[in-house]
Amino acid sequence: MNDQTKTDSEGALIEGMLNNNEPAFRDAIKQYNPTMLSMARSIVGDAIAEEVVQDAWLSVLKALPTFQRRCKLKTWILQIVCNAAKTRLRHEKRFISFSDMGSRFAMALHDDSSNTGSKGQATLSVCQRHLNTPDELLASMELHEVLRQTINTLPPLQQAVLKLRDIEGMTTPEVKEVLTLTEGNIRVLLHRARLTIKHALDVYQTGHMNTTRLTSLSLSEFIFKMA
Repeated sequence: MNDQTKTDSEGALIEGMLNNNEPAFRDAIKQYNPTMLSMARSIVGDAIAEEVVQDAWLSVLKALPTFQRRCKLKTWILQIVCNAAKTRLRHEKRFISFSDMGSRFAMALHDDSSNTGSKGQATLSVCQRHLNTPDELLASMELHEVLRQTINTLPPLQQAVLKLRDIEGMTTPEVKEVLTLTEGNIRVLLHRARLTIKHALDVYQTGHMNTTRLTSLSLSEFIFKMA
């Protein structure tokens, strides 16, 4: 689907929603709800993410008549989700320090790698021996779980930026609009998130003899294919 077709399709979807067309609402929910939920979870966690998304949908429907279409509908909706999640955090008094760029999962991986007798490390070593190419690594359900856990334990803004850029394929200006961050901050957050994931993948691959490193895929391509 080319850009013009996407624009026409989005325009038709907006018009349908403005006209209270039920199939249009169903299509919008099917198309955007998974990303909205993922974004909400990045900021508020699993417990109240669905409530945040519900609140965001109400805001979307209320504000849609004033949507000026200066950006993509998806970008606009995700910005509403982000604002709803931040508002909910303030109401819940569950403030998160977005300046904390430490990775709990990276520390946990370090602890596991130093404890060679642990069950988890032993399991990884057994499974790794048969993963000799990037394609085989991509097929590994265990590696997929490592990636999922690493992403889910990133600090909130790192997780949000990574999901929007590397999984949703949004541009830096679009991410800037959704999260109201500077492009410099986005680059730093994305770089640190990718470093944490690279560390997790390196630890996963450490310890078996015939592993081929992920030289044929960029890290962002690998994340996109695994996610």
